[in-house]
Amino acid sequence: MNDEPNSELDPAERRALEAWGRDWTPPAALRDRTVAVARERGLIGGTKMKKPIALIASWAAAAAILAFVVGLGVGRRPGAAARPKEPSLVTTPATQTQFALMLFESSDYQAPAAGSGMTDRVSDYSRWARGIAESGRRITGEKLADDGRWCRMDAGQLVTQAPVQDPIRGALVGYFVLDAASLDEALEIARTCPHLKYGGSAEVRAIEGT
Repeated sequence: MNDEPNSELDPAERRALEAWGRDWTPPAALRDRTVAVARERGLIGGTKMKKPIALIASWAAAAAILAFVVGLGVGRRPGAAARPKEPSLVTTPATQTQFALMLFESSDYQAPAAGSGMTDRVSDYSRWARGIAESGRRITGEKLADDGRWCRMDAGQLVTQAPVQDPIRGALVGYFVLDAASLDEALEIARTCPHLKYGGSAEVRAIEGT
């Protein structure tokens, strides 16, 4: 007496497989692969499995494949009711671009008074940057030191000299990098920068690729 479990599909499972081509057509490669796996594992074709545990595992795998394929068919049948989408809990932020806010000082710039004037000036800039950060935008910035070199190549040789002052804008003295949704928004942020109220100027440029 052979007590090995029968690996043949039952009638309901056969009908599910046979119904593939009626109401919908699965991808040929997917159907062929599913049938091939079923044959290899003794689920169709009359092949008997040697090990009951392996047979149970094969049945579980085939059931998962069948449920997946039948699910695709139900979703693609004409007139099938679409499953309502659950509301998303993730809010997609508006597209942000990084902008460089470059600060210049010309002869029009009002330097801080000696003593506590510099401390107050730094605090003013810091409060401005902190307010932008608290609004949800990233912002970083640094003051540039006077010491530096302008570099260029001349006949294959590196030539350096003191930083060159722009005849209109003056010297580049610092920068901020901040997020904004557009150039207009970045300009509106720049308008509030303390550097402008002290007679300095700023150039706003989008950072390419951000």
